[in-house]
Amino acid sequence: MNFLFYLLIITGLLVFLSQTSYARIACTMYGYRDQDTIPRLRPLQKKADVIHCIHHSIHAVCGLMLIPMALDLIKLALCIPVLWISVGVLVLFTIDSLIYLFNNHKHCLCTRRDEIKRKWSKEKVFGPEHDNEVSLYRTLKELTTKNLIRNGFHALVFIILTVIELCR
Repeated sequence: MNFLFYLLIITGLLVFLSQTSYARIACTMYGYRDQDTIPRLRPLQKKADVIHCIHHSIHAVCGLMLIPMALDLIKLALCIPVLWISVGVLVLFTIDSLIYLFNNHKHCLCTRRDEIKRKWSKEKVFGPEHDNEVSLYRTLKELTTKNLIRNGFHALVFIILTVIELCR
């Protein structure tokens, strides 16, 4: 059983490192949008970058929080407040999901992504703004309901770990 908890520690570290990297890239790209993106696409591109950065930052924090939870499950004497860590993580996942849902409703992220794809299917020659559209499309493609499913799955992992801790 301890093998699973050591695996959780390694998983938490890998999630933290990968999600931190993604968040850093999204934040860096946000900084370049004023000089690289055409004015017509800039507002939506910057909003999408911020949402993307928030999502990956939250998952990085949650990956980091997986480590003390697994450590506490290995050694009971650590007295780490697993319940509070789990509640905090669930709050972060809820915030992330609400940010996505609010912005998808307000800015029609999925609709805009589909509009770009339809526009491309009708074009035979791509103009200079095509590169900007590709960048926006890729960012919007990352912001989908898969994020909500991922949040739900990760929340379930924390709930299971909390139940294991409380049943010991």
